[in-house]
Amino acid sequence: AVLFFGGLFFYNNYFNGGISLAKNIDDSFINQLEIAYLRSESAEYENLNGNTNVNRTFLNAIKNFGLTEKLSAYGLLGVGYQDVTQELKEHEDSPVLNYGVGLKYSIPYFGLAIKGDVRHLIATKNNQNDLMYTLGIGMPLGKRSEDIKAIVPIVEEEPKEKVEARQNQIKGTWAEL
Repeated sequence: AVLFFGGLFFYNNYFNGGISLAKNIDDSFINQLEIAYLRSESAEYENLNGNTNVNRTFLNAIKNFGLTEKLSAYGLLGVGYQDVTQELKEHEDSPVLNYGVGLKYSIPYFGLAIKGDVRHLIATKNNQNDLMYTLGIGMPLGKRSEDIKAIVPIVEEEPKEKVEARQNQIKGTWAEL
């Protein structure tokens, strides 16, 4: 889960809040698939009276590029939908495309990561463009399957002669070995 905030919108700066859930993908060109939700509260329109709330949902593909043991760069590309509560002029509900680049710093002892990125959002209706920056905290929600190892006991069978000899000993008769 990642919490996002920051950004640029219709008029100067505004605040975004959001959350995302990502699934790591091993042995693939893409490292993660992410479902994200961003909400922009009371964004003001430029040169117009009024404001609006914008709800955006995305499905993003993320590719990581390791720089050091703890620092990595990443790129993202995704599609989604935006819901504008107070539609005015070219600002309306629309499918939206987004792409961006960012940095992730891992804090291994705590299992957390600090992430920051810059995204370009393009609403397909009326070609509305937004530039957004995000800052967030990422944390794993469970173990990766490669970290979980099955423990299988090793059973060695005794030779049949030794088993029979032990059985005879128990019955009180001695068998030759």
